[in-house]
Amino acid sequence: MKNRIKSRSGALLLEILLMVGIFVICCGIGMNSVVIANKDQQRAQRMSEAVIVSENIAESFKAGDDVLSGCEEKNGVYEKREETPVGVLIISLKPYTGENDTQYLTISIRDESNSLTELTCARIGGGEQYE
Repeated sequence: MKNRIKSRSGALLLEILLMVGIFVICCGIGMNSVVIANKDQQRAQRMSEAVIVSENIAESFKAGDDVLSGCEEKNGVYEKREETPVGVLIISLKPYTGENDTQYLTISIRDESNSLTELTCARIGGGEQYE
């Protein structure tokens, strides 16, 4: 009788292919998580920049500065685009006058696809009257 030597090289190759397949699947899942985290981080940066811009406009308005200069007026809403390090922000300003000469300014900031922040501020007296 012939003695056959059983070879395990086929099983070893199959084990290596299985390990590579599992590794590729794990890499795909990990890369998807990185892409999602990157998008969330960019959105958070845009939101932070929008809040800073709206606060700056509110402080200028309260100080009596003309925040509407350089804006295009459309139906009582003033709009301008501002280039920032995180992209283009579209700023909408809606001024109006309340009781006792209190002036209000609603600041809405969005990017090309999402509304990012909205802020209303007030100043008492001074300046022009808004409708």
